[in-house]
Amino acid sequence: MTIRATRTTAVVAGAGTALGLTLFDIWERNHGIRPMVQLAAAFILWVAPVTLFAVGFDLKRWDPNYVYEPAAQADYREIGMRTVFWVIGNVVSNLALRIVI
Repeated sequence: MTIRATRTTAVVAGAGTALGLTLFDIWERNHGIRPMVQLAAAFILWVAPVTLFAVGFDLKRWDPNYVYEPAAQADYREIGMRTVFWVIGNVVSNLALRIVI
């Protein structure tokens, strides 16, 4: 099973990031944690969802000559749109959480 980044997964990942980081912040206030735990939480709750569900992890982008191919321009445009959808999901979820909490 491969993970395919779409605009829908980007919105859901943005909402999940907002929820996860909010819950981690609430939990962190009551516990003394080390910086390595904060770094691990940032990776798990922010970097991984953005990479997997918004930007997408595709091996063809590791090719140094891929940047010069015409298909790369459309790919980068779609990555930008999925990133915008991730931000929209994150902002809407954060606003909803701030109203509730």
